[in-house]
Amino acid sequence: MAAIAVLVTVGCGGSVAEPGPATGGGGPTTTTGGGKPSGGTADTPATATATATSTAQCANAEPVLVPNGGTLVRPPTGSVLRLELVYQGDAIGILDARDVDMVISPSDGPFTAGANSGYWAEVRDASGAASFTRLFQDPTNIEGPGPGPGDLVNATIDRCTAKLILLSVPNDASATSLVVFGSPYGTEGAASELARFTLR
Repeated sequence: MAAIAVLVTVGCGGSVAEPGPATGGGGPTTTTGGGKPSGGTADTPATATATATSTAQCANAEPVLVPNGGTLVRPPTGSVLRLELVYQGDAIGILDARDVDMVISPSDGPFTAGANSGYWAEVRDASGAASFTRLFQDPTNIEGPGPGPGDLVNATIDRCTAKLILLSVPNDASATSLVVFGSPYGTEGAASELARFTLR
């Protein structure tokens, strides 16, 4: 299994901006946040309909629980669904999903694909309406040292490097899909749909 080089933690952080030229900014972080356990965590793994690789583009593709377009069978308990996603090549897949009882920050947004840039995930109901939105940091860039003393620059991570995204969303029985949006790889351009998973 290839090493996962980047950890992107989802909680209250992240940003979504109007489309425009890239100007740099914060890269992926390794800090945790976004929720507080409320006791009695179930932490039960979810089940899926299939196991596959994240993408056929990369020779080192990570095995995933649910590939893009697949179905995740949610655990029936727990107030929150904790998801581990992997972004590799042009594909995003679900590595792991567990239910837990915890408090998470309120929904972000709303945001609109084509009008906003950045990265976010939406939990949607049967009508297609977003019931919950969560921002996450750009997983395609990492901050590193620049040419001068104290300088920092953003570098684009290779497409075939596995990039981990941690996401906590409500484990809502009325939710039917999880949709992930993001800017074109390595840019701050207008976001479009990157992945979609059926929830049942």
